[in-house]
Amino acid sequence: MHESVLRQESALAESLSSISWKVSETIFETQRLVIALLEFEEGFATRDDVILASEILWSRVEVLSESELQNHPTLQGIADQLNELLLRYEGPIYDAPRLDHAITASMGEDLVAAAKDIRSLWISEFLLQSHMVESSTMNQLTQRRQMVELWMLGCIIALGLYMGAELLVSRRAHKRERELRQAAMAANEAKTEFLANVSHEVRTPLNGVIGMAQELSETEMTQDQRALVEVILSSGNLLLTTINDVLDLSKVESGRIELETCVFDLPTTLEQALKVHEGAARAKGLDLALTVEVNVPKWVDGDPLRLTQVVNNLVSNAIKFTESGRVRLRIEGRPDASKPRTKFRLEVSDTGQGISHRAQEKIFRPFTQEDNSTSRRHGGTGLGLTISRRICRLMGGDLTVFSKPGSGSVFTANFQLAAPDAEAIAEAKAAGSAPMIPPKAEVKEPAAKPATQSPAQQTPVGNAAHGPRVLLVDDSAINRMVITRFIGGSCRQLTEVSNGREAVEAALTQDFDLILMDIQMPEMDGMEATRHIRAYEQSLPDTPHVPIYAITANVMSHQIESYIENGVDGVVSKPVKKNEVLGLLHSSAGGAAA
Repeated sequence: MHESVLRQESALAESLSSISWKVSETIFETQRLVIALLEFEEGFATRDDVILASEILWSRVEVLSESELQNHPTLQGIADQLNELLLRYEGPIYDAPRLDHAITASMGEDLVAAAKDIRSLWISEFLLQSHMVESSTMNQLTQRRQMVELWMLGCIIALGLYMGAELLVSRRAHKRERELRQAAMAANEAKTEFLANVSHEVRTPLNGVIGMAQELSETEMTQDQRALVEVILSSGNLLLTTINDVLDLSKVESGRIELETCVFDLPTTLEQALKVHEGAARAKGLDLALTVEVNVPKWVDGDPLRLTQVVNNLVSNAIKFTESGRVRLRIEGRPDASKPRTKFRLEVSDTGQGISHRAQEKIFRPFTQEDNSTSRRHGGTGLGLTISRRICRLMGGDLTVFSKPGSGSVFTANFQLAAPDAEAIAEAKAAGSAPMIPPKAEVKEPAAKPATQSPAQQTPVGNAAHGPRVLLVDDSAINRMVITRFIGGSCRQLTEVSNGREAVEAALTQDFDLILMDIQMPEMDGMEATRHIRAYEQSLPDTPHVPIYAITANVMSHQIESYIENGVDGVVSKPVKKNEVLGLLHSSAGGAAA
């Protein structure tokens, strides 16, 4: 009898210990899933994090259900209830197009209630029932039973303390992690906002510098004066390139850099990109050449501007660090048998000073060049290669380097471009060399408007009798002067106003074929003015949709998206390029003739 009691005590203790740990693990993973749901609602966890926590809890419930718990119907019922709960939310968690926050909140409440029920039943019913079932047998050895109970009680207390400590530490860790994430997000947002403000403040005066220098370069000048103007243009464009590099880096770090798609002539695009660098190569006596292999298709579908950016960065660096010899651009293609696209390998090789193995490991990092003396001697932000690699990766490839000191360097850009169909190629051929601008909105017959006088009564009239009627909105007199110089001779009518309120009044009282709208202005900004104009158009069914283009220094991707959402048809960045704004006038010629 004594040995039988001992065996029963031992079996009971082992069973209680085993189930205790399994119950505690189930409760703990329930709390982990609750935390994951809360973090998802706060934006600090992804849907995958919630799915992972759900799967872990599900596995714990299965282990618990298949254990000694089968002999205890009350706790088994709670485990079944938890399993049903997970099944109920399986569809919204795994299969729904998006995970709704209302679902996560409801699931979290249900999980908290289920965990509470398990804890309550485990302590108040299961342990008590186990004690009562075995009490008649264990009366024979009261002292030993009490020792076992004390041991079990100690285990339970230790288990409770362990669970409490784990949850407390987990909650504190998650709280600290949330605080760090919030601080990082706030710092990143502050940096982005700072870059946007700096961009605007620098681009606005730079618009006047480059714009007037462009106009000046088309006037009669002496040779010395033309050389001075070329220096102004060169320096202004270099400053603009630096601004663009810094903004592109911000886009890369925030994941906002995106690729556009259009059908373009790949060999011609590369030739044009190389022409930009012919002067710099010629000044150093370098042989600059392009080789297009026969397996490279003429027409492709992708982002020509970003590809040109990569080529410009690589060729510019090659010329910068090569004192004599040559710089070669070579491209080859290989069709992808499984998809209608081509894989390209573009190499830029030079006979320059080469790059040490140690420097090769860090040249793709932001703000990094081979050494400090290089940065001082050659200039540059050290961002070009970082951005170029990111662009190549977005295009399904990568950017790598092979170099030996004294033997030159070879940068290899791998990327993929889609193969356009015959219809898309025909449309691209028909477009020819027309500027790449957004399609013009359909213009209807103008509706009659009230005869109220606009504050913009002083209306300069251009020389083009059949040109478009343009409303120019900008609070900077210099910016208005630049654009007026660019397009004044191509407009039938050019009306200038200095803020959004005047722009709305002019748009509601006069007929225009095109509106060039600044964004940051006093009294009423460009976005609010655009919304008023669009609301007026929608209120009168016969009122035509007038194309509105934002002329702005705020050109970060999220800003552009906001402009489009508010009714703008396209964006032109400052400093304004003459051919780009003339292209907008050309696209509005149909409306002018209506």
